[in-house]
Amino acid sequence: MVQLLAQPAVNLALVHNSVPLVSSLRVTNSSGRPAVDATVTVRLFGNGEELAPTWTRTYEGELPDGGDAYWDDFSDLVPAISYLRALNESHPATISVTVSTMWAADVSLTMPIQVLAHNEWFNAPICYDSLTAFIQPNTSAVQSVLSDAAELLRTNTGSSSLEGYQNGPERAALIATAIYESLRSRGIRYIDPPASFEETGQKVRTTAQVLDQSFGTCIDLAVTYAACLEAAGLRPLLWLVTGHAFTGFLTDDASLPLPTILEPNALVNLVESGKAVAVDAVYYNQTEAGDFKGAMKRAREHFASPNSLCGVVDVVAARKSGIRPLLSSNDVVPTTQPRQADLHDVVLALPDELKARGNTDDVVLDTTDHAPARVRKWKRALLDLSTRNRLLNLKPSAQVIDLHVPQDGLPLLDDIIHSGDSITLTPNDDLASIHELQGARRASEIASDVLLSYLADDRRLYGAVSRDLYAKRFKELARTARTVLEETGSSNLYLTLGALIHRTSTGAEARAPLFLLPIRIVGGTGRKPFQITVDTTEVATPN
Repeated sequence: MVQLLAQPAVNLALVHNSVPLVSSLRVTNSSGRPAVDATVTVRLFGNGEELAPTWTRTYEGELPDGGDAYWDDFSDLVPAISYLRALNESHPATISVTVSTMWAADVSLTMPIQVLAHNEWFNAPICYDSLTAFIQPNTSAVQSVLSDAAELLRTNTGSSSLEGYQNGPERAALIATAIYESLRSRGIRYIDPPASFEETGQKVRTTAQVLDQSFGTCIDLAVTYAACLEAAGLRPLLWLVTGHAFTGFLTDDASLPLPTILEPNALVNLVESGKAVAVDAVYYNQTEAGDFKGAMKRAREHFASPNSLCGVVDVVAARKSGIRPLLSSNDVVPTTQPRQADLHDVVLALPDELKARGNTDDVVLDTTDHAPARVRKWKRALLDLSTRNRLLNLKPSAQVIDLHVPQDGLPLLDDIIHSGDSITLTPNDDLASIHELQGARRASEIASDVLLSYLADDRRLYGAVSRDLYAKRFKELARTARTVLEETGSSNLYLTLGALIHRTSTGAEARAPLFLLPIRIVGGTGRKPFQITVDTTEVATPN
């Protein structure tokens, strides 16, 4: 039996970033007798020729019946960069696997794939990260946009500096606004993507081509805006929804926990918490609906239908994970375009939610109090209303483990835990083989309805902890809770349900849990997984 795990498509962006076409190959001997000197040959054919060097390995000696051999060293089994760079249209190809052994007939397997054009992106969750390869912040075409943006900032604020986040979130938002208005002044037009966009992806124009040709699809315009934001020192985001794509940026100099986030509730929370700003790249629209405020409003409309949200890509986080921009030839130099508006007449206006707040105190509640000083001191000693209080700012730590609750799963979780049933906790990278074959590497990449069925049928949730740290983290948490119980006589271990997201004076995100349900950690002995169950000796309380 031959098991081949490979990507459904290959393109220049993936090969440029050293993503293998074939991830792994497993050969299992099911012949009923030992296989002697099994030789495996893998070849890639397409467009009437062999597209990659032939890969050959030999399992020396006898492979016993029921035994298997495994290889994952396929980095060279990809089309040449020069071939992909010159490819203007996609074409089908075939991966061919042949297993030869002494005194037995050959075993063969073929797998069809697609070789994409040099500027073509494949629309699949596992390939979302690769879209950032098409964002080219260092191309000379970006500099003309930034030059106009700097002039806009000078006329509106007195400073032409494009300093990223150095002067706070409001200045960063002004830079993003100036870049948007600079693009809008160029009279760029919108064209519909091909009908295959949702199923297979599409070709992506470079920033230079968008500015030179003065038109682009939603992905072209989003990629162009993201390239300019990245070049200005901001942290751009690419949002993917059903049939559409738009841009955004983080409000502070931070990164998302992963380059790509797929869970709809997490995507909505990013925007509603103020951590991210979504901006639809409608700078082709010269009416009021096409200015920066209108672009934000239009992007926010997508979050009213969470089921249409496919994912968000953090461009800088993707860069950190190793995805590099495609090389820019700079062979297309944008020509001077007639401007739809005089830049000197453009006023940079921010929505209220992006303006800096006057109150910089880190107190969550208004503590204005006219009581005597000694009384105020007693009150402060009894109740800390600053973000030092973990009930008002639950920070990530060794004593806090997030659980991956699927969309619409919170009411179900509440019912299960209150019914007294135990819930099994699983590492976020301990996935079933079918999910791994589908390209998932962690629980957040599994379909929400599948995770919901795991919770409803199996009473199982994924925790935000890897297999390597699973036992250590939960044992430490259980030990700490047991120590507190022995020393104080009261449980201090809670399952928090819901959270109020607010921001501190520094712009950092803070989470205040809404409900606290006392629980106990059980299991974890031998190979048994850890479980949580309600602690009936304590009472659930709202925060």
